[in-house]
Amino acid sequence: MGAAQYLRGDALSALGDRAGAYDAFTQALAILRPFRNSLWLHANLLILARTLVAEGLSHAALKVMNEDIEVAARLTPSIYHAEALVARGGLLAKQDPGAAEADATRATALLERMPEGVARQWVTEQLRYVRAVTVSRRRPAEAVALLDTVVTWFDTRNAYRHVAALVERARAWMELGNASSAAAD
Repeated sequence: MGAAQYLRGDALSALGDRAGAYDAFTQALAILRPFRNSLWLHANLLILARTLVAEGLSHAALKVMNEDIEVAARLTPSIYHAEALVARGGLLAKQDPGAAEADATRATALLERMPEGVARQWVTEQLRYVRAVTVSRRRPAEAVALLDTVVTWFDTRNAYRHVAALVERARAWMELGNASSAAAD
């Protein structure tokens, strides 16, 4: 039931029904809260946090992400913990680059112990994106190099992440004064 409620919340959010989405997320949390080692609780917290970020509620999203990291740290395999750290790092990338890098370092250590596969590569590419955002203002050439692989990897896998990486790479190109490469992205 909890999983169905968080999926309902995600769908309602995508349809623009904020009140319905938050109601569904709240119901999912009420159902899943006793199950601290639940993948479904992690998924609900992760999706809720992303929804809060999209609504511009960064402070609330950070609180939810902190809770998600605690939950995900209990799960096996550790890809979920890495995923939660990368998500929080993404929120912190521009606000607090030091904290974002700390999350990225912890996620990297977890990912290095994971077997090769699509899940590991997916989170690794998200991690590269977070690192690129973190360094884009100070070291735009490094950001471009990181984003090259992100753009390529998400090209046929996820349009949203592909476009986000293209936009961020265009920003980095502009920081380097390369308007033609920025326009191409």
